[in-house]
Amino acid sequence: MVQAFKKSFWGYRRPDVDRFITDIFSEHQAKVAAGQEEQVYLQRETQRLKEELAGLRAKVANYKEAEKAISDVLIQAQLQASSILEKAKKQAEDLEQVAAVEVAAKRVELNNLRRKVLLSRSEFEQLLEKYRSFLNESDGLAGEDDVEEFSMENVM
Repeated sequence: MVQAFKKSFWGYRRPDVDRFITDIFSEHQAKVAAGQEEQVYLQRETQRLKEELAGLRAKVANYKEAEKAISDVLIQAQLQASSILEKAKKQAEDLEQVAAVEVAAKRVELNNLRRKVLLSRSEFEQLLEKYRSFLNESDGLAGEDDVEEFSMENVM
């Protein structure tokens, strides 16, 4: 700030200089007061921001803990799922083997039953043939017309 003073006998006019100094002092005090207010505001804002930062850091720490917990749970779930899948595969293989053994046993049983049926049929045909031959030999007891024709088709 440039100020022009009026000159007097002994230099510059004293009231003008005093007024200038008072004005400068008042401006300086206003700036100091404004600076102090701004400093208080900035200190409060700094404190508020520090507290907010501390709160955010705490939240980040909580989120990291939660993330780790979730990650651990997911890993455990994956391990359990793998274990369950392996057990299920093993049980399926075991059941398949048991079923294969049972099927083989049932096939053997079926083949044995087929053989028995064939054997029984053969024995029945032999018995029927013996009966026919017995009937033919005993022609004196009954006439030829009274003898019915037996065959496997009539029996079965």
